[in-house]
Amino acid sequence: MKMSDGSITTYDSFPSLRETLKSLEDRVLPPVVSTLTLALNEPERYVALRKVARASAGRTAGGVTVHDIRLDMRADLTVSRSISDTRAVEILDVSVSRAPRLHQRSARYFALGTAEDDQLKKFLFFFLSLEVETHAAFVGIDHAHKLRRHILRDGTRAPRQSTVELITRDVSKWNNLFDRFVWCATSVWSGLADDDITLFKNLKGIRDAIAHGQSSEPPAESARQAELLAHKVLWGQAD
Repeated sequence: MKMSDGSITTYDSFPSLRETLKSLEDRVLPPVVSTLTLALNEPERYVALRKVARASAGRTAGGVTVHDIRLDMRADLTVSRSISDTRAVEILDVSVSRAPRLHQRSARYFALGTAEDDQLKKFLFFFLSLEVETHAAFVGIDHAHKLRRHILRDGTRAPRQSTVELITRDVSKWNNLFDRFVWCATSVWSGLADDDITLFKNLKGIRDAIAHGQSSEPPAESARQAELLAHKVLWGQAD
C-alpha cells in the first residue's frame, strides 16, 4: 500500500528478515534493558521496563521507506462445568487427605507454575517441581529392598548380600537427575510409563539449554507438557 507521505506499507512480507531481526533482538536487547533498569533504579525508586510495541522498517534501493506490519492476536477460552455437591465434597476430602503427603517445595513450585502466564517461568516452575520431587523421592527409597525385588524378578535365586551392598553403594552415588528420575519411576512411581521417562529426558534437555544460554525460551507446549508430567508424579506420590 502506497501511503500519502510516499512510504510503502506491507504486511508480513519479509519473514526471513524478521527472523534475523528477532535473533538480533534476542542477543542485543536483554543487556540494554538490564543496563537501563540498573541505571534508572534508585534506593527509593524502582523502575521496570516493559515492551509496548515492535516496528519493522527499511528503505528500498530508491530511498523509499517501507513499513512492514503484522498483527499478532491471542485469545483465551474458559469453559465452566458444574459438578454435584456430592462430587465436590469427595474432591475436597481427597485433597485434604493428600495435601500433607506432598513435598512442600515441590507443591509450591507447582502452584507458582499454575499461577504464571509467562511460558518460560511457567516451564521452569513445573520443571523445578519435578526436580525437587525426584530428589526427595530418591532419598526416601529403600534401595537395597528395591534392588532385591528387581533382581529377583528376573531370577530364581536371591542375590548375594555382597552384591546387593555393592549395587546399593553405586545407587547412593547417583547424582544425575535423569538417572534418579528413572530409578524413581522404576521403584516407586508405578503410574509412569516409558513415554513419561522419554518426556522427562526431553524436558531436561530444554531446561539445560536455557540454563546454559543456548535458548532463551522453551518450545511451544513445553510448559504444558511439564505441567502434565508434574501433575502425574505429584498426584501419584500423594496417593
